[in-house]
Amino acid sequence: MKKVIVIGSGAGGAMAAHMLAKKFEVTVLEAGKEFKPLSLPLEKLAMFRKTGLYFDERMIQLLLPSMRIDKQQEMVMVYGRGVGGTTTLATGNAVRADKGLKAIGINLDEEFDELYRELPITTDHQRYWSPITKRTFQVMQQLGMDPQPMPKLLRPGSCRLCGHCSIGCPTLAKWDTRELLKDIKVLTGCKVTHIDITNHTAQKVHVTRGLQHLTLEADVIIVAAGGYGTPDILRASGIDCQPTLFVDPVLCVAALWRKPDRTASC
Repeated sequence: MKKVIVIGSGAGGAMAAHMLAKKFEVTVLEAGKEFKPLSLPLEKLAMFRKTGLYFDERMIQLLLPSMRIDKQQEMVMVYGRGVGGTTTLATGNAVRADKGLKAIGINLDEEFDELYRELPITTDHQRYWSPITKRTFQVMQQLGMDPQPMPKLLRPGSCRLCGHCSIGCPTLAKWDTRELLKDIKVLTGCKVTHIDITNHTAQKVHVTRGLQHLTLEADVIIVAAGGYGTPDILRASGIDCQPTLFVDPVLCVAALWRKPDRTASC
């Protein structure tokens, strides 16, 4: 049986490993460790911040090692480094965004149909919406803006509205890619330094694991180490990359909310 090495266990790597494992011997290399959700209540985090010790966003890494935070000028970049990648920290949004690809002749309808059959994608979370969210939705409809509920990778029946979506769902109500890796060999703590490429063919992966330096061989090597890790590995392996990065910016607006309903959901 041919061997496949997948570098990265996030959205891309885990799905590739899951599909290839049906026909090949697959090994996933993950730079981080097993993901462990933060067990502290959100109220405790708020108390910790009030002490003044929490003076920089990057300090959250002390409490949640799988969350990596880089600050570039005024933009904070958050991503995961651990089994499951960023899917363990994302809020489970499952938006389909392939109109641009379809416009240039790439039709992914069949692939998306397969995903919708396999993954728990739902908009049933509307029943948890707070009154202000419901009212906002109604106003947008009245204005003719055609709002749509955000599809979520979620099992609503298991959700207990704890607010821990982005620090690790304790009930596994939120789907993440660890579910795809249950029967696949995953080596954690493996930082890939470079790949040997001979005659345009990737053959060996060089890895540091603690104090060990390992060389792994495979018939197929897939690099899916995220927007940060993948370019670094490709450049170190002699493949030029464009100095650009796509990010999904989120604008956070804070306001004082007295006696909030902590079970409210938007």
